[in-house]
Amino acid sequence: VHFTHVAEAGEEDLAAVDAEVAELRAQTGEQHKEIALLEQLLARQLPGSVDEVERAVRSTTEGPKRSEEQRPPPQRPTGPQGPPPKSDAIRGAQSNQGELDGMVDEVFRNYNRNTRPVPEGNHKIQVRMGLNFQKIVKLDQTSGFLTMVVWFRLQWPDFRLSYDSSDLKEKFGWNSSSDFMAVDMEKIWVPDIYLLNSVDRIKFLTSTTRAYWYDANKLHEDGYNMLLNRPALIKTRCDVNMTQYPFDVQECLLRW
Repeated sequence: VHFTHVAEAGEEDLAAVDAEVAELRAQTGEQHKEIALLEQLLARQLPGSVDEVERAVRSTTEGPKRSEEQRPPPQRPTGPQGPPPKSDAIRGAQSNQGELDGMVDEVFRNYNRNTRPVPEGNHKIQVRMGLNFQKIVKLDQTSGFLTMVVWFRLQWPDFRLSYDSSDLKEKFGWNSSSDFMAVDMEKIWVPDIYLLNSVDRIKFLTSTTRAYWYDANKLHEDGYNMLLNRPALIKTRCDVNMTQYPFDVQECLLRW
């Protein structure tokens, strides 16, 4: 239709043809080339017939088509496109992580942190405690108070949290004597240990603490599978005898 418009348009109809060309510009494909040629004809005010216009459009559009046919077709991926394939290492890590999470969930399924472990045949459990002295903060000879920073260490058995690490040994090279899993202290039962001659309550210097959770082999060989190690500030009584000063030796007893 727009070919006829170009052939029959007069001076007064050029504005209408321009509007139609602007509307056709929004179309895609070969119409863009035709519109460009029409604009050239309108700008030059060529009186050509419809046949001349069609021949000019045909010669303009067929040239690029032949050149495009000579180009190799672009290679497009076939089939549905999804995320890139995962490597064997990533798939293996995810599988191992799933097995480990499943084992932890199974062990804690019926665990009650509010009750202490009671082994078969005996209601007592052996709790080991250790202190690693780091720094003496203050020794007050007048009041007889000693303030110091220590690492507070606890070891105890909890058979309810016993797990078999044979699968872990095959997949990760697990070493029962040194390897462990970390578990939040709030999720497990912890022995109650008190300093009897303390002036103030023991102040632990970390807000959150994680316990070392060993496997069943560690429990069988060393007698414990739970280990808790955290820094603390303790203040205790210490009677000081200054009669031999400055060659005195002071001894402070900690009663637990």
